[in-house]
Amino acid sequence: MEPDAIVWGALLGACRTHLNLDLAQVAVDKLAKLEPKNAGPYVLLSNMYASRGRWEDVEVLRKKIKSRSVIKLPGCSWIGVEKKVHMFTGGDSKGHPDLSIIMKM
Repeated sequence: MEPDAIVWGALLGACRTHLNLDLAQVAVDKLAKLEPKNAGPYVLLSNMYASRGRWEDVEVLRKKIKSRSVIKLPGCSWIGVEKKVHMFTGGDSKGHPDLSIIMKM
């Protein structure tokens, strides 16, 4: 049986835990073939490179992501305060109506 994206993703997660960059690259290559538009594996490998100070590899990987037209959606968080849910999106400096108050805090 051929491993599917779930198996390769699990292996990639284990590679992150043990910082095995060589095997992580293999897993990312396999995942890129199975799920070519999934930015997750690329981001994980990029973060692994960054944690080791391998900034040139980060840059090469980011260029590869861009050349393959893979889109990374921004991170998003929700928090409930006084029975109201607030949503925050990474890189969104104007989206929340109370941003100026939040930034003062």
